[in-house]
Amino acid sequence: MTLEEWEAGPPNIDLEIGQVLTILSVIADGWRAAIGNDELTPTLKERKITRWLIGGMRRCIKDRGASIARGTETPRGAVPDICISFRRLREEEGEHEPHAVVECKRVAASDPTLCRRYVRHGIDRFASSKYGAKSKYGFMVGYVVAGSTLGCVDGINRYLANQKREPDCLRADVLPVALAVWSSRHTRKAVPSIEIKHQFLAFPTR
Repeated sequence: MTLEEWEAGPPNIDLEIGQVLTILSVIADGWRAAIGNDELTPTLKERKITRWLIGGMRRCIKDRGASIARGTETPRGAVPDICISFRRLREEEGEHEPHAVVECKRVAASDPTLCRRYVRHGIDRFASSKYGAKSKYGFMVGYVVAGSTLGCVDGINRYLANQKREPDCLRADVLPVALAVWSSRHTRKAVPSIEIKHQFLAFPTR
């Protein structure tokens, strides 16, 4: 199923907070599983890093009632990097999939170009309803290829502030689990507003 076919289907079921936490935990656990491989380095292209992350997530998602698929580029436009579906929604509710999508971007505290791409080719795809048009939540991953996580968040927020988009800035989230997550909220035309959960994944020092 293409993203366009999915978006044309029936309304999406809003994710419960437990399912949101499952997605965030699987991303974090999957990254910890992936970075044990010496071939995973900050110099890799975004797609290759994402393949490592997906592999780690698939090893960690067993028994959590969810499955993961890798997105692909199509002639009609981009597809999110990672698509996640929940078995209960698919089987018991007869709901279509994916139930959540994740967009991944390389980001560096000292690189304004990467910070701008994180916004224009990541956040804005959710805010414009290109991704997750029928979802209450979107998910983004930032691969920290240089600098610190806080530096990357500051760089992204600086770009948004320079564009007079202060309401779209990332803010530290408070969750009932030990995860470092930021959130941003975006008003959209003719569809519900969306909350994006942001996780920044750092590479180990080798």
